[in-house]
Amino acid sequence: MRKENTWSMSLISRRINSFSLVEMLIVLVLSSMVISIIYLAYYNITTYQINLSRKQEAMHDLSSLYFLLRKDMERSETVYAMSPVDIQCSQITGIGTVQYVFFEEDIIRRQGTVMDTFKCRITDPHFMWRSKDIEKFPGKIDEITFTLQTHQPVKVAVFKQYDVASRVETKRDTLP
Repeated sequence: MRKENTWSMSLISRRINSFSLVEMLIVLVLSSMVISIIYLAYYNITTYQINLSRKQEAMHDLSSLYFLLRKDMERSETVYAMSPVDIQCSQITGIGTVQYVFFEEDIIRRQGTVMDTFKCRITDPHFMWRSKDIEKFPGKIDEITFTLQTHQPVKVAVFKQYDVASRVETKRDTLP
């Protein structure tokens, strides 16, 4: 019994190298601060990347819409406004008829059985014929304007380009 007692006494009398409780708390506080800084940096970078992706997607939708709308208006023989939010590009060579419906949150393009959706927030669509707003629907149009709501409102206008021959109205000769 005496041997066990001396062994425990020798452990107590001998100094063991270790960290104190205060040192451990300091390490814990410092490491938690470093981890929180890393987490905040990760959160900010991720949020920035998500917002950038959304803006890029919106710009892609807008540019796709603009170029398709311009191409469809150029290639169509006639463009009609069917209602205050709906246009129809008729007799496009090789395609047929293309319809656009302008909603507040998005624009839908229908071409036969294919439907495209463009996530563009727009307001105030105007359909015009020879630079004047049309008042009766359905009506022939050659210009579309609307305001795109992004971080800064942007006015968008699409015109149908004419050649001289299509602008001249001719009448049949009535000679016998």
